[in-house]
Amino acid sequence: MSVLIGAAAIPGLALGPTFVALHSTAGGLAPPDMAAETQSWIGAFMALGGSAGTTVSGLVAQKSGPGTALALASIAMAVGPGLARVAIVREPVPADQAELQA
Repeated sequence: MSVLIGAAAIPGLALGPTFVALHSTAGGLAPPDMAAETQSWIGAFMALGGSAGTTVSGLVAQKSGPGTALALASIAMAVGPGLARVAIVREPVPADQAELQA
């Protein structure tokens, strides 16, 4: 059981920086008068993703075992930041923030 508890902390090493990057990037891209709404949308979509991920991983664990569910979660954790990076690079910078990034 102590190994499981220790192993449960390891995903936090990936989740913590993911949350920081997500919220700081969203905050930087949000128009100044939409900061609260932007963070609310981020929270809502994180809840949606968590719900979908829990459902899918539960079904996978039931059919193929928890090891397979963890393997798929690892793949998602590896692919997610890459997809986010592509989205950030393609996102146009608002004109009023262009000079801040220069």
